[in-house]
Amino acid sequence: MNEQPEKESLLEGRVFGVKRKFFYTVLIAVTVIVAALLAWGLSSSDNKQDSQPGSAEDAISRFEQEAVENGGPLEIGDKAPAIDLPVIAGQPAGKVSFSGQPTMIEFIATWCPHCKKMAPVVEQALQEVPVNYIMVGAAKESDKQVADFHQSFLDKPLPGIAVNDIDGFVTQSYSIQGYPMIYFVGADGKIKAITAGESDKKTIVSLLNKISD
Repeated sequence: MNEQPEKESLLEGRVFGVKRKFFYTVLIAVTVIVAALLAWGLSSSDNKQDSQPGSAEDAISRFEQEAVENGGPLEIGDKAPAIDLPVIAGQPAGKVSFSGQPTMIEFIATWCPHCKKMAPVVEQALQEVPVNYIMVGAAKESDKQVADFHQSFLDKPLPGIAVNDIDGFVTQSYSIQGYPMIYFVGADGKIKAITAGESDKKTIVSLLNKISD
């Protein structure tokens, strides 16, 4: 008389067992999927951080690539590339020429705070050691912006002349990576010294003496 309830109990137990196995199977599958998604997300995040445009590694990579494309950065002893640009401020007007003359070539951006700090240093140093001075606008600004900086930033004109490399060809040939960057070129047309960023007057005067001797 108790066979029917026993069969029903046994059947319910089997059903419960199947449901429990199904539940654990689904739980394990969900856990594996979530773990895989988390691992993928972390890996993707690390890759993005490694390749961000502003990262130091990316900047170095870009610099190395540009150096290869440009034939490598200029070094002491290299011939200074020609600056085939029209004069937009200062004297003499016309085309730039520094053949046979010791020359200081400064690449600037008018908005650059370091360039602004260097302006009076450069002006004072050139008063002590007068050499040919060429200020090159290297940030693809307008002729007026570059000319105004040369003529009136110090409430008086800077020495020498100003040119504007609006197309970036001269800037590229000199491997400019920041502002200001100054090349000290001897009368033989070869680079004798290079400075990047801010320098004090004593340093600039010393390098001017080096190319004027």
